[in-house]
Amino acid sequence: MEETGSDSRIVSALASLDPPCTPPSTMKKILVVDDSKCIRTINQIALKHAWDVSLASSGSEALELALRYQPDLILLDVMMPEMDGKTTFDRLRSNADTDSLPVILMSARTLRDDEIGSFVESGAAGTLAKPIDPMTLSEDLEKIYNKYRERTNVSE
Repeated sequence: MEETGSDSRIVSALASLDPPCTPPSTMKKILVVDDSKCIRTINQIALKHAWDVSLASSGSEALELALRYQPDLILLDVMMPEMDGKTTFDRLRSNADTDSLPVILMSARTLRDDEIGSFVESGAAGTLAKPIDPMTLSEDLEKIYNKYRERTNVSE
């Protein structure tokens, strides 16, 4: 993905937001996986006030970090080189140490209803379409995360 001048302005605007109000020890952990550095940076800045954010630039890096970091949520890009999001998701599900981690898949490509249904049936917490609004991203993730927890009867 080519980064533009407007991307830089978004990053600068988000970086100027107030410091986190949630103490880091009580923040939920999120792993953001995207091959675009710009998307990772924007998401990190947008989420840092409410989430303890870790970043991965590939599916293989995501698998390693998910094992070590055990995030409360994974935000995973569908379209990545080498190992795409669906393959990464399937590998997370096939490992007993990561099979229950909630995953939200995001894509710049419009997902068909049957694709979304397939992801959710496979255990995904939900999906998000790019471009993602950094101003509402944290709230959007919380809504999907909470619905997933209700659907799967997961307690804190």
